[in-house]
This record gives sequence, structure tokens and C-alpha cells, in this order.
Amino acid sequence: MRKLRPKFEGWPLENPPQTEDERLIAQECGFVELATGQWVRPPRDLRPPLEIIQKYPHGHTCRACKDSFRSQRPRDPYCVSCDNIIRNRLRNLEGILQAALKLSPDKQRRAWEEVEKELTCPMCSWQGNQNRGEPGDFAGLLENLPRWVDRAHRHFMRHMFWNRFPYSRRFTPQLSAAEKESYIERRDQSKNIEAEPISFFIGHVAQIEYELRTTKTVSLPLPGRAE
Repeated sequence: MRKLRPKFEGWPLENPPQTEDERLIAQECGFVELATGQWVRPPRDLRPPLEIIQKYPHGHTCRACKDSFRSQRPRDPYCVSCDNIIRNRLRNLEGILQAALKLSPDKQRRAWEEVEKELTCPMCSWQGNQNRGEPGDFAGLLENLPRWVDRAHRHFMRHMFWNRFPYSRRFTPQLSAAEKESYIERRDQSKNIEAEPISFFIGHVAQIEYELRTTKTVSLPLPGRAE
């Protein structure tokens, strides 16, 4: 039968408070006194408060950046940040195409080149409309533009948050030997920190009494104010 791990109450305080003033200082620093008399600093509760859960009852994972978020809709593909990025980019590109609808073919071609530039990934030059059949008129381009903007943003997020997705040679950066060694060293160091016990110590500042030597009031002119 596997042993049950005791509940983690928090990190202990090496010098528990002895006076009322020290108790106030410890409480202001986030320490609490357990029923056993031990003073600890409890771990932060990362769960959302009840008011947030009631207002945003549905939990999601963003399709683009893989971040967790809550919303009022049962099906919400993107977090607020990614959704705003996609909407703003789509609005700007639709404005370019709509403004070019009544222009000459040469100017329309330049407008479409500007749109394609915005759909191109700055990391690998992949395009959101790559390997897709393109309509022959601007009305068809406007109809397909939302899907292309969506694909371009999701592709770029794969570059930015490559470690949140399954391994892919296209998106995982190539690390040098020194970078790999540094990464492994930081990872092992973080594991050791988690395994080692941690405690806190409050250093109390000495109280200094001083005598008030003057009761005069000094008037200082405000900056930029003429005398």
C-alpha cells in the first residue's frame, strides 16, 4: 500500500515571532501560524476565485498559443490576446483589399503583394495562404482572408511557443552544444531546488530614536511657477 504524502502546509519560518510587533511583521510578510504553533509561509493558491468561475464558467486552451483561459462561451478557440491579434490583423488586411476593389489591375496586384507580405511568417517565410488555391478576384480573396489570417497566426505561435506543442523539426530551434548544456544545467538546478527543503528568516531592523530639533516650516517654490 502506497504511503500518503502529508499535506504541504508551507515553508517554515526559522525565527518565529516572539513579540506582538514581530507577529505583525511576520503576518505582513505573508506568514501564518498553524495550529501546532509553527509559523509557515503557505504556497500561493493559483486557483481562480469563485467569483471568476461563476462569471467565466468555461475553461479552455488557446488553439494558437496553448495558454489556459476562461470565458463565458462553451466553445472559444482563442484567448483574448490571440483573438485581438487575429481580429486586428484581419481588419487591416480587409481594409487594404476593399480599398483596392475599384483600382486598376496593376494597383490591385501591389495591394495583394502587401497583403501577402503580412501573411508571411517572419521566422521562416511560410505564408498563411501557402499551398492553397487562390480565387481569381478580390471578392474571393476577401472571402478566404479570415482563414488565411487564422492559419498565419497559429503558425507563428508554433515558433514562439514551440515547447508547448509536440516536437516538430520545423518549429523547434536548433540549440548549440553550449546552449543545450546551459538548458540542462538550469533544468537540473530547478529540480534540485524543488527537492531541497526551503525555509525563511526575517531580519528585523533595529529601531532608532531621534530628537526633533526644529519645528520651522520651509516653503519650497513649485517648478515652473513665477515668483
